[in-house]
Formats: sequence, structure tokens, C-alpha cells
Amino acid sequence: MSADIRDIIRQLAKIRLDEGLIMSLYLDLSPDPKGQRHYQSFMKKRFSELEKQYPPRSPLHGYLTTNIREINRYLKEELDSRSRGLALFISQSKRFFSAIQTAIPFENRVAVSRLPYVYPLVRMADDFASYGVMISDEWRARLVRVNLGQVVEQADILTEADEVSAKGYQTRKGRLGWSDEKHQRHLKDIIAKHIKSVVAESRKFFGRDVSCLLLSADNLALAEINRQLPAELKGKVVATPKFDMKTPMKKVLEESLKIYKERENQDSLKLARQAVVLGTGKGGRAVVGTEATLDALQGGQAETLVISEQYRDQGWKCRGCLHLGSGGKAAKCPFCRHPDVAGDIDMKEEMVEAAIRRGARVEFYSGPSELDRYGRVGALLR
Repeated sequence: MSADIRDIIRQLAKIRLDEGLIMSLYLDLSPDPKGQRHYQSFMKKRFSELEKQYPPRSPLHGYLTTNIREINRYLKEELDSRSRGLALFISQSKRFFSAIQTAIPFENRVAVSRLPYVYPLVRMADDFASYGVMISDEWRARLVRVNLGQVVEQADILTEADEVSAKGYQTRKGRLGWSDEKHQRHLKDIIAKHIKSVVAESRKFFGRDVSCLLLSADNLALAEINRQLPAELKGKVVATPKFDMKTPMKKVLEESLKIYKERENQDSLKLARQAVVLGTGKGGRAVVGTEATLDALQGGQAETLVISEQYRDQGWKCRGCLHLGSGGKAAKCPFCRHPDVAGDIDMKEEMVEAAIRRGARVEFYSGPSELDRYGRVGALLR
């Protein structure tokens, strides 16, 4: 369950638009109070509906049957009992298979289209990216890496040190107390050596895999960590929560997730504010509103899509070239002249999908923002 969700999204974004179909499957694997999972009934109903859409002996029906058989094999042989969510993508014609199991459940959904349905993955990647937690006192430390809402790795560090009691330490001339200057220097030396070990291990443990770092330490250890922490990790420190070595891992996870999500939303709100400033001023470095944002996305100009969780708007989608338009349903696509145009689309999902296909970043925000006055959507341009 430790797969990199962003790597999978990048793989899915590279799939080419052609006549071949790909099945996107999202499942809620959460057990009920009796320990029973109920995704099988959902799958049975939806797969039966899909099979009826294609002639029994057609190539597409054959591909679909093979996909269903492979999905059932995967669920039987490779499903982790700890998983609460599954996102799976499979296509015989495109020769593609990818799956990720998560600790966070998805809403049950199956989509069959010429491109993968990635919106739920993008939402999860934004809400539950990988981050690190470092907890330390003067002698011990704990390193924790969290990904997709679960602890995927942890390491405990115990540095060997001279015995130091509450009364001080023993020398040839007698016992020195805590207030003794020599004892204080000795104590600082021990802490410095301990933190040196912690920092060295942290560079290997976290590497480039974490988007940010939560750092919790008592005063003496914290000061030494700030002195020794390398720039690549120091630049990722975003908060100093009140954890210690006795804090249960469950509480560390719950509290750190709250801190991470709040920090992530604050960053997204800053980008929303930036989109308004740049999009309503001179220079053309951003756009705001549905129509302008769609133009920037589909023209490959958008670098970052910023969109509210409350965003809603009307639009249409061409089933031929998959072009999107704002407003009421068009009689035919103005770009490829295809007559099959869908008007009942979820514009938020479609805009996110368009952003991912064109290599743009996506940032969701919640709560009030200046961008709300401009339709709750905007884009920073390349």
C-alpha cells in the first residue's frame, strides 16, 4: 500500500487518446461492524450492466470480459487485508494495468472511456501526500513517514551516551550537579552527538520522498536540530507539534494528518489569492473564471489549476475530441464538428482531468477565498 500515487497519476496522464477503451475502477473496501466487505455486490451489478452495452461477440465485449476476469483475479490473489480503498486501471487494447491500494476508501465507481478517470486519485494525492514526522529528546528519536493517510515506515533511534543522572555525572573529583558549567558542556556535547546521528539517519530515511516535515523536540534537542539540519530538510519543516517519545503512534498519525491538511489548504488559499491578483491585474500571468481557465487548460498554458471544493458550473464535452466548453450544451463540437456532445458533465471533474492530461498541477482549496468572486476557479500560467 506504499505505492507512489503521483507516479501512477503521471503514468495515467501519458495514455494516448485513441479508439481503445480503458476501465477505471474505484472501490470502498471498508468492512462493516461485522468485518464484512460489500464491494462485490457493487461490482457484480455494474459489470453486468457494462457487458450488456456491447454485442456479445464484438472485440470490445471480449476485452471487457478479459478485464473483468483479471480484476477478479487481482482481488482474490493480491488484495491486502489492511486496504480500505482500491484504484485499478486496466485495458487490453492499450496493454495497460496499474493498481494502488490505500488506507483511505474511495467511493465505489466504474468508468469505461478512451482515457482513464483520474479525478478521485488527484483528490487523494492533494489531501494525503507523503510527509515526515521527526520526534526527539536528548537521547532518543523517532522518524515516521506517512503516505496516503497511513504510517508506511518508522525508525527508532537510541544514541549511546554516558550515564547522566538527575544529580549530574561522576568524575574523579566527585559528582557534578546540573548547574555545573562543566556538566552543562558535557550535556551539550552528548546532545550534539545524538542529533548528529538523528540527522544522518533522517537524510537517508526521508530522502526526497516527503513533501514536508513535522518536527517535534524539547528545547535543547530542537535548538541542536535547527543547527544541524541540512538545507534540503530544513526547507521542508512546516510545523512543530507537541509530540514526545511517549505519544502513541495512533495519536501522532491523527494529529499530524490534521496539521498537514490544514497546512496544505493554507498553501492552496495562497495560490487562489495569487491567481486573483495576477489574473485581474496587468501582465497576463494568471486567469480567473471558468471560460478563461478552460481556454488556458486546453491551450496548454496553465501551470497550476486552483479550484474550490465548492466549485460548480455548467458546460459541455465533445465525445469525439473530448474538448470542453462552458455554458449550455452545444449542437455540435465547434472544433471537430462531432455531433455527439454531452451536456450533463461534472465540470469540476472534467477540468481537473484536463489539467492532468496537459501536465498542469492541481490545487483544491476549502473555505472562503477572494477567488470565490470570480467563479471559484483560476489558473496560474506557465
